[in-house]
Amino acid sequence: MTVQAVDNGSPPAIGETMVFIQLIDVNDSPPKLDAEKAFIKENSPPNSLVTQLTASDPDLPPNAEPFKFKLLTGTPLFSLDEESGILLTKTSIDREQFDKFDLTIEVQDAGGLSSRSNLFIEVGDENDNPSKSRQVQVIIKNFEGTFPGCSCQ
Repeated sequence: MTVQAVDNGSPPAIGETMVFIQLIDVNDSPPKLDAEKAFIKENSPPNSLVTQLTASDPDLPPNAEPFKFKLLTGTPLFSLDEESGILLTKTSIDREQFDKFDLTIEVQDAGGLSSRSNLFIEVGDENDNPSKSRQVQVIIKNFEGTFPGCSCQ
């Protein structure tokens, strides 16, 4: 920005100079998890990818990226890489036991601010259970006296 000063003399003396203003970002906005939902197919093998978490932060560097992710929900079924945000299964998941999960994730920005968000994981069904035999009773009422293919009254 150019600043100019003029005095009241005759003739007026004029002076000007350049002023540089640098705004420094304050880390006043915590990061937010970008996704709230994920999906995993049941019976996927251990170490299957559920999702790669990402976050956003309106602060400028160095108060934004890189982010660190932490799994706060105590579950032995998932692992979360703190640096990459990659969420993996630790074991195969049976939908008949668990059809969904609600995980609490903490995301922290490079400036130290953090926030918590829920990540809902849906477990997709696979046709892995044999059908069960069952007895079905069929009652046929015929009011005309005969029924084709039947020798019943």
